Amino acid sequence: MFHPFASIQDSIHKAGQFPDRICQKIFDLPLKETRRRLPSMLRTAVKQRIQAFKPLPEFPHGLGPSVMMVPGLFCLPSVMTRLGQALSERNLDVYFPHPFPNVRKGLANTAGILPAADVLEQDLADLFQAGIKEITLVGHSMGGLIALEVRRRIMEGETQAELPQIKALYTLATPFDGAALARLLRRIVPACRDIMPESPEIERMKPYTWLVDCRYCSTADLLVPRQMEPDGDRAIAMEGFQHMDFYVGSEEKIALTADLLKEKIGG
Repeated sequence: MFHPFASIQDSIHKAGQFPDRICQKIFDLPLKETRRRLPSMLRTAVKQRIQAFKPLPEFPHGLGPSVMMVPGLFCLPSVMTRLGQALSERNLDVYFPHPFPNVRKGLANTAGILPAADVLEQDLADLFQAGIKEITLVGHSMGGLIALEVRRRIMEGETQAELPQIKALYTLATPFDGAALARLLRRIVPACRDIMPESPEIERMKPYTWLVDCRYCSTADLLVPRQMEPDGDRAIAMEGFQHMDFYVGSEEKIALTADLLKEKIGG
């Protein structure tokens, strides 16, 4: 027998679940958690855009071990300036790659993993010619995948250039399992197809994640909410960190990131 009231209740129940389903699809999180994380994500996104317009300073070299900072999607190298400064103050030689290819005017680094890795590889080759024989890679977000691709090429013997030895690779909020939001943006920025959860690039890179010496995972992240569990020296949970807090967050968060990296890198 048909029960109109039951049907109405069912419709109301489904309507009530709609916001959760939308947030789950876009951010891989329910509405309540999305609303909790959204304000801090927006604040750091604004800070990132402001930092992107600032010039990249020259850091002193000859201090200690060499470090290459690798930015992610939509980021110019200059967005990592504050973290780079903190590492320089801790006696590390800090380098940045050239800006990755830009396929949309006004956006920084809208290249996919492979063309961005070509740029990073050439920059590392230039450093080798300049006398840098050993270097540590620090990649944020998709920058971690770009750095991983270069290390994979070296291991597989796929690069023809002489490159510095990759002493270690550390990643900050890198979407090793993909980012759900990339599905929504893939038509606007084709590079987002590389980091969709089901993308061929994500699947291709998974067997090589053992080449990452440590993943720093942001526990309040809205853009990359699914992070692996803490695993000793292999995966460290950064409590209360939003996606971009590593380099445009509070002084305390940037200092903590720099301290942890300095401890790992040594020198």
